[in-house]
Amino acid sequence: MISIILTIVFGIISVISLIYAIRAKMYPCRLDFYVNDLVRIVSTKAGKYDSIKLYHNQKEVKNVFYLKCFFICSGEDVSLPDNLEHGIQINLPSGYNWLEVHGQERTRGLDDVKLDIDEIASNKLHISCPLIKRKELYSFEAYISGESDDYMSPTQITIYHRLKDFGKIQIKQVDTKNIESAKQNLTAKGIIYLFALLYMGLLLVHTLYTKPMRFVEKENPEKIYAAMLIKDDTIAVSSRHSALLPWDREEYAISNFKEKFEIESTLPAKEQEGEQLVAIMYLGIAISCLVLWCMSATEYSRRKKMCQALGDAEKSEEKIDG
Repeated sequence: MISIILTIVFGIISVISLIYAIRAKMYPCRLDFYVNDLVRIVSTKAGKYDSIKLYHNQKEVKNVFYLKCFFICSGEDVSLPDNLEHGIQINLPSGYNWLEVHGQERTRGLDDVKLDIDEIASNKLHISCPLIKRKELYSFEAYISGESDDYMSPTQITIYHRLKDFGKIQIKQVDTKNIESAKQNLTAKGIIYLFALLYMGLLLVHTLYTKPMRFVEKENPEKIYAAMLIKDDTIAVSSRHSALLPWDREEYAISNFKEKFEIESTLPAKEQEGEQLVAIMYLGIAISCLVLWCMSATEYSRRKKMCQALGDAEKSEEKIDG
């Protein structure tokens, strides 16, 4: 049964890996977009205070957001055409408009990225660049205005394109701050899951391999007992089959034990099935712990790579400006 479960688990993992491999073959080019920061600067509720106003091009704007976003090429080299219909565009939800967009940190050599707000539909931002190489990064900041007082979340921002070598592009959130705290949390989770795995392993070994001898009373063979030698001349007996607890057992001298009990050599099918179910349960918990930690480790690795990429881009920017 355990072999069957393991076969199913690894079969599922293999199928998922195959799907990702096929997808990577179909769509070799990939740009990963991340929202690093999205905060509201001012809302329409501030309108009741005459002393608090925000203007853009001498026009008052309300419900204004600040957005920090960046993208990384994680596939083959990418070329984004300078064509509004065939490039990449970042769309804000209905009722929101791009006010200002400015490039920020970037990988050395990535100087020809163009960010253009659509002249007709100001909720669309077009991105074009002759060439973006693998692992190159570009970040930009923007100011966004909304017509209502609703709060805009990153999940409402969508990305549209008509490029043949790309799959669907989704914008993701990433926290590049407090990376040391994230590392500590990952370590703590790893220790907790490790102890959980060790505990599950001990329970599994105890369930499957550390079984006390089974005995029945000679005069009443239907009731099964577990027995264990606790002294040189004393045997402890419990009716709980495997739990020989000090407060729930009887003690017999060896001579008395031999007169009253005899070995039970059959193992009921129900008990065998129960042990298999317990083993599967322990195995499931162990696999769950491992999967959860791997998910946390993957997320931490992603955040760490983002921090390193942004740090390298900032250094490159400083050298360029210098």
